Amino acid sequence: MISDPALRFWRHYAERQGALAEEEGAQTLMVLPASLQQRFGLNETIAITSDPALAREEGALLLIAGHPLLDEAAGEVLDEGDGGHLWLGWPPGPLPTAVSLRERARNAVGVDHGRIDPGGDPVPTYAPILRVGARATYSLHEQFNERDEVWVDAVSGLPLPAPLPRRLIGLPALEGRPPHPALEAELTTALAGAHRELMERTSRRMTELARQVVHFQEDEQSLAEAYYKTALESIDQRRQGAAPDRQRLLDAQAEATRAEWARRQQEIQQKFEPRWELSPFRLHLIWLPAMVLPVVIHRGQRSFPLTLVWWMQLDGFAPVACPSCGAAAPLVAARDRLACRICRPNPEPAPVPAPKRSSGSSKEHPPGREAPAAHQSPGSGGQPAGGLSEEDLLVSALEELRRQAKEDEARRQRIIRIGDKLGFSFWQSVVGHDPWPRKRAGQDTPLRIAYRLFGTDGPLRLLGMPASAVPYQSSSGTFDPEPGLPYCTDGLLVTRTGDFPFSLHWRMLAGKPVVEEVLPMLGAVDSRIAMNSITAASARELFRASSQLRVALDPVEELLWTLELPRSGLPLVLRCLASWSRIQEQPLPDAPIPVLAAALVAIVARRAGLNMTREGAATAYSADPQQVSALARLLQPLLGLSVHRWW
Repeated sequence: MISDPALRFWRHYAERQGALAEEEGAQTLMVLPASLQQRFGLNETIAITSDPALAREEGALLLIAGHPLLDEAAGEVLDEGDGGHLWLGWPPGPLPTAVSLRERARNAVGVDHGRIDPGGDPVPTYAPILRVGARATYSLHEQFNERDEVWVDAVSGLPLPAPLPRRLIGLPALEGRPPHPALEAELTTALAGAHRELMERTSRRMTELARQVVHFQEDEQSLAEAYYKTALESIDQRRQGAAPDRQRLLDAQAEATRAEWARRQQEIQQKFEPRWELSPFRLHLIWLPAMVLPVVIHRGQRSFPLTLVWWMQLDGFAPVACPSCGAAAPLVAARDRLACRICRPNPEPAPVPAPKRSSGSSKEHPPGREAPAAHQSPGSGGQPAGGLSEEDLLVSALEELRRQAKEDEARRQRIIRIGDKLGFSFWQSVVGHDPWPRKRAGQDTPLRIAYRLFGTDGPLRLLGMPASAVPYQSSSGTFDPEPGLPYCTDGLLVTRTGDFPFSLHWRMLAGKPVVEEVLPMLGAVDSRIAMNSITAASARELFRASSQLRVALDPVEELLWTLELPRSGLPLVLRCLASWSRIQEQPLPDAPIPVLAAALVAIVARRAGLNMTREGAATAYSADPQQVSALARLLQPLLGLSVHRWW
């Protein structure tokens, strides 16, 4: 039995092509068909081994990881894909009782403010899960491949906990027709969930790899910095005693050296820029023996129905999706509905239907509750709609997943290219007082408010840059886009008095980048404002109320500007003013100005990740805490703030 994985793979691959193989000690003798001989330039009879010493002594072909034969064969297998479906055999023994399943559900699921009670008898059924494998190609100074695999519930599309799929290895397949009905697989939902999980894993892996090589980039940047600083110092020394016409020549040489330094910095950044590509190659639909358990979540006199699925061979429940938003978050039995901790603040969530079941013959079931319908079993002679077999559907779905992965990668690369260009052109236009950035500022955004208050220097004021500082160089890079969030491009503006970090939040509207916010920090990829990370030079300007505003403020804006700027800084104040500009024309409840300002600050600060409660805001604005809390509850639906809208 061949123990080396690379050697074992090649033998299986060659045998599929018609080769004959026989093990002889530490090597394997093979007779290859004409197709393999021509494709790889091999003799009809070869000996392969993974032992370098045996390869030298006996003249056998050394096949180890990285050999061109293995790479080409692996590429062919991956391009071919691996799609199929499998029904697992029903486990012997008695079925779990309703009491035991209910107790397990109370221990495993849990609902805040609610109690799980039985809603009917458990029904034996088959439940589908989807296994998706993909090859991730990483380019980070060097290129290499890794394999990743995710398992998701094929009904909800939520990922399975990591240890569970290992229990499926070696379980016997079903012989004959399924003895019980089956839940219908929602392939579109499952593929979307698997794709999302693969993208998140790959992005985290890319971040981890980037951290591992950051010191190589820093070393190369340090060498370049030392070289160009030495060159500039030499030019400056020669300039001090030179004639005026010679000084002008040296000034031009210094400017050219700085430009070359900036070009070299960009070249190093591009050299170490992390890139990755995802190529799915495996798609398996597996049907597991399960029990469908209807339960009722009680909160006082209110009750909310819920369906749980117990996987018998995995000894665990299928992931429970929020009935309101479909997320995999802890459930909360609210006064009006069953939701999760993520979507609970949203005013009107869209209901999510219960898992659909395929049509077919039904078995006896308790009155008043629909029984799961029987799924078309293998060998029954039926086919899904369109005359395609399940294997054909899975292969088609695998091709669709590949196409989606390629489109997502192309879209990601396009966004990064646009962002990198934006990071340079935006600041070039700002320094040159070009109206382009102002025209591209989104409506009712912090950047638009900054232009209203400060004029064309607004973006520079957002970085805490003093009026005497003039940027002469910038460097920037764009983060991988996150679904639903603004794109983020960050970098440094270089002045003779110091460097000023920035993060641009922007979106694509009508095919053009529109900047919404400028933050004085690096890596602001989400809604949080990390004011503790800004530089001391920026802090002096960002927490100081200026009287040099171009426009007059209304009473709410004036109070926010006077009280909140010294407390929280300019970025939060501009978000509050942007939120206020969206709703000030709407009919609002009569409330004192301090109450309105405190409620607005409390809502916006929460999304900014700042430690500010409604009670704390009420104290800071000398307002009634109860009035502030009541008004905040009314303003939240008007503003619609969420993980995707921050002001």
